[in-house]
Amino acid sequence: ELIASWEWIEPQKERFDFQWLDRIFELCQQHGLKVLLGTGAGSPPIWLLDEYPDVQIVSQDGIPYPTGAMWGWACIHHPGFRAESERYLLELLKRYGGHPALLGWQ
Repeated sequence: ELIASWEWIEPQKERFDFQWLDRIFELCQQHGLKVLLGTGAGSPPIWLLDEYPDVQIVSQDGIPYPTGAMWGWACIHHPGFRAESERYLLELLKRYGGHPALLGWQ
Protein backbone atom coordinates (compact mmCIF):
# COMPACT_ATOMS: atom_id res chain seq x y z
CA GLU A 1 0.00 0.00 0.00
CA LEU A 2 1.16 3.47 -0.88
CA ILE A 3 -0.28 6.24 1.25
CA ALA A 4 -0.70 9.53 -0.56
CA SER A 5 0.07 12.53 1.60
CA TRP A 6 -2.63 15.18 1.25
CA GLU A 7 -0.15 17.65 2.77
CA TRP A 8 2.40 16.95 0.02
CA ILE A 9 -0.15 16.85 -2.79
CA GLU A 10 -1.96 20.04 -1.80
CA PRO A 11 0.44 22.10 0.33
CA GLN A 12 -1.71 25.18 -0.29
CA LYS A 13 -5.42 25.17 -0.96
CA GLU A 14 -6.14 24.33 -4.61
CA ARG A 15 -2.41 24.22 -5.48
CA PHE A 16 -1.70 20.60 -6.33
CA ASP A 17 1.67 18.95 -6.81
CA PHE A 18 1.37 15.37 -8.03
CA GLN A 19 4.95 15.13 -9.31
CA TRP A 20 6.24 12.66 -6.72
CA LEU A 21 3.16 10.44 -6.93
CA ASP A 22 3.18 10.56 -10.75
CA ARG A 23 6.76 9.28 -10.67
CA ILE A 24 5.86 6.38 -8.39
CA PHE A 25 2.94 5.39 -10.62
CA GLU A 26 5.18 5.66 -13.68
CA LEU A 27 7.85 3.41 -12.14
CA CYS A 28 5.27 0.88 -10.98
CA GLN A 29 3.78 0.72 -14.46
CA GLN A 30 7.22 0.29 -16.05
CA HIS A 31 8.01 -2.63 -13.75
CA GLY A 32 4.61 -4.31 -13.81
CA LEU A 33 3.73 -3.43 -10.23
CA LYS A 34 0.30 -2.44 -8.95
CA VAL A 35 -0.49 0.32 -6.47
CA LEU A 36 -3.01 0.04 -3.66
CA LEU A 37 -3.43 3.74 -2.97
CA GLY A 38 -4.26 4.95 0.51
CA THR A 39 -5.78 8.36 -0.05
CA GLY A 40 -4.36 10.09 3.03
CA ALA A 41 -7.64 11.96 3.38
CA GLY A 42 -7.77 11.30 7.12
CA SER A 43 -4.67 13.45 7.66
CA PRO A 44 -5.38 16.81 6.06
CA PRO A 45 -2.87 19.59 5.42
CA ILE A 46 -2.39 22.21 8.10
CA TRP A 47 -4.01 24.94 6.00
CA LEU A 48 -7.34 23.25 6.76
CA LEU A 49 -7.00 24.51 10.32
CA ASP A 50 -6.50 28.07 9.06
CA GLU A 51 -9.65 27.79 6.95
CA TYR A 52 -11.71 26.07 9.67
CA PRO A 53 -10.32 26.79 13.17
CA ASP A 54 -12.92 24.55 14.83
CA VAL A 55 -12.06 21.47 12.75
CA GLN A 56 -9.37 20.22 15.16
CA ILE A 57 -10.52 17.44 17.46
CA VAL A 58 -9.77 17.61 21.16
CA SER A 59 -9.42 15.00 23.86
CA GLN A 60 -11.97 14.58 26.62
CA ASP A 61 -9.73 16.90 28.65
CA GLY A 62 -9.93 19.60 25.98
CA ILE A 63 -6.40 19.06 24.69
CA PRO A 64 -6.13 19.46 20.89
CA TYR A 65 -4.79 16.47 18.97
CA PRO A 66 -1.41 17.16 17.35
CA THR A 67 -1.57 18.36 13.77
CA GLY A 68 0.59 17.20 10.91
CA ALA A 69 0.56 13.61 12.12
CA MET A 70 -0.24 10.54 10.04
CA TRP A 71 -3.28 9.92 12.21
CA GLY A 72 -6.36 12.04 12.01
CA TRP A 73 -6.40 15.31 13.91
CA ALA A 74 -9.43 16.81 12.17
CA CYS A 75 -13.07 16.03 12.82
CA ILE A 76 -14.27 13.99 9.85
CA HIS A 77 -17.84 15.13 10.51
CA HIS A 78 -17.00 18.83 10.24
CA PRO A 79 -18.68 20.32 7.13
CA GLY A 80 -15.44 22.04 6.08
CA PHE A 81 -13.44 18.84 6.37
CA ARG A 82 -16.06 16.95 4.38
CA ALA A 83 -16.10 19.54 1.59
CA GLU A 84 -12.31 19.86 1.34
CA SER A 85 -11.63 16.12 1.54
CA GLU A 86 -14.24 15.44 -1.15
CA ARG A 87 -12.58 18.02 -3.41
CA TYR A 88 -9.15 16.47 -2.75
CA LEU A 89 -10.40 12.93 -3.36
CA LEU A 90 -12.01 13.96 -6.65
CA GLU A 91 -8.63 15.34 -7.78
CA LEU A 92 -6.98 12.01 -6.92
CA LEU A 93 -9.71 10.14 -8.76
CA LYS A 94 -9.38 12.30 -11.88
CA ARG A 95 -5.62 11.84 -11.93
CA TYR A 96 -5.22 8.15 -11.07
CA GLY A 97 -8.64 6.55 -11.41
CA GLY A 98 -7.89 5.09 -14.83
CA HIS A 99 -4.16 4.55 -14.35
CA PRO A 100 -3.04 1.07 -15.44
CA ALA A 101 -0.89 0.67 -12.31
CA LEU A 102 -3.79 1.33 -9.92
CA LEU A 103 -5.00 -1.81 -8.15
CA GLY A 104 -7.45 -0.10 -5.82
CA TRP A 105 -8.14 2.58 -3.23
CA GLN A 106 -8.07 2.51 0.52
